[in-house]
Amino acid sequence: MAESSNTTASSAQHRSSSPDEVTGAVRGATTAGTAAPAVVRDFARAENLRLTALVESLSAKLVDCEGEDHDWMVALTDRADLTIEATSTSVASDRWSSDPGRRYLRAQRDAVDRGVRIRRLFVIGEPGDHTPELHQLCDDQQSLGIEVRVLARTELPSVAGTVEIRDRVVFDEALSYEIVSDPRPDNAGATIDLRSQRVSQHVRQFRTLWEAGR
Repeated sequence: MAESSNTTASSAQHRSSSPDEVTGAVRGATTAGTAAPAVVRDFARAENLRLTALVESLSAKLVDCEGEDHDWMVALTDRADLTIEATSTSVASDRWSSDPGRRYLRAQRDAVDRGVRIRRLFVIGEPGDHTPELHQLCDDQQSLGIEVRVLARTELPSVAGTVEIRDRVVFDEALSYEIVSDPRPDNAGATIDLRSQRVSQHVRQFRTLWEAGR
């Protein structure tokens, strides 16, 4: 048991970054390619501005993103140490079999291998929506070590009836990643929330829904 704890701690230390590393990355992006073509310099500057904006938003504990950023999802999964708790209203198999979906699942498999507990709750409209396709999707994810349950909205108990159901992932009970849906696919977005009160609320909501799932 002690050996496992030491391995986890070592892994977390290996993945962490110091402020100097972040500062160095920004400085490198600013000065990179001074003798390179203009397109390279402009690209480096644009990425530097994007990183600076992200760091500033993280400091404010709330980050908004246009579209669903798959790189963020994978990066957060790679750095989770304890738990990943996900609520998903998307049960279409093509979403999970797409290149981003497979990449995300590979990251989750690796997280399970290093001791992270992952739970995913699929939310459907009614029990009849639990199709053979969804059953296979659950089996596939369980084979990776992910705990899976399914919840029908029509079977929500009264205690869970007022809980908001969103496409959301909570990492290590410290950060919440939420997909902001929109009727127009091009208008979808995502939010990273680090506000402790909101994250704690999301953790409680997930666990209420999880207990209601099957």
